Amino acid sequence: MGTSSSYGGPSDRTPLLPAWALPPVVAPPEEQPPEVPAGPEETPADAAPVTNDPVDNPQPAMAPPLTGPTGTWKSARIGFGKAVASRTPQSFRNAARAYARASRGGGSGATGARSGKQAMAALGGFLSAAAGQGLQRALEGLGLGSVVGRDVSEVLAAISNALAPDGATKEEAAARDAVNEAIETLYERFLSEGRDLTALETMGPTDIAAAIAACVESYIYNRWLGDLGVRIEQKAVSAAQAVRIERDVRAFIHETVRLDMSRVDFMTLDWRGDAGRHFVETIYREAYALFGGEA
Repeated sequence: MGTSSSYGGPSDRTPLLPAWALPPVVAPPEEQPPEVPAGPEETPADAAPVTNDPVDNPQPAMAPPLTGPTGTWKSARIGFGKAVASRTPQSFRNAARAYARASRGGGSGATGARSGKQAMAALGGFLSAAAGQGLQRALEGLGLGSVVGRDVSEVLAAISNALAPDGATKEEAAARDAVNEAIETLYERFLSEGRDLTALETMGPTDIAAAIAACVESYIYNRWLGDLGVRIEQKAVSAAQAVRIERDVRAFIHETVRLDMSRVDFMTLDWRGDAGRHFVETIYREAYALFGGEA
């Protein structure tokens, strides 16, 4: 059972967060992913999931470890270029599989998503605290007691800064964007009609799961485009076409990475303890497995 709703694609609405809270619009230094040796082309054998399901704190089934064949960044770039040119579901699946293999070899996939995991754990801890203990206690837990009662946009920007500070690397930028997207998901669900921020106290497990799913999807999307997005510039003939291609890429991820978090009790999960770390690792492994067509 997935947690995400239908993805409508990018919109032209005014950004939720004020300009001073957003990362500067500067192209980051070009990072060339390392080349890794090409591996065999066969798909890894299916592994039976191992469950860790204690009665008092149920956990999702552990996704199979991503230990299959690795590929080269050259094959990942070629595959993404073909997907951008044809924009068919199969071409995106092939490109995602090639990217997942290259990322695994280069250490930038599920096992290396350090900033993404940290951001997701911080987001989950804050949302669980807001729903279970109240917004003020949750803000104080982030060291943001001084922003209580301020303008909604200012408080949300402060939350974003606390959960995922600006960073210089592509991974840190992807984590920051992922948190902002999760916050925007919550804004649209709870605050878009001018309601007070205390409306977040009415969040339930499904709402928290949707925000986490948006965070993980956005992280994978931004890492994929951050590593290979130059292919869009090379293939697109106009800015409008580039936007359509990016919309297709995002829609593919949304439809592919359907995470099942129905068995997790977000209200009691200890995000800073072993159970929280287990959940974060499991979700990222599952997400990259689904993205790469290996789950």
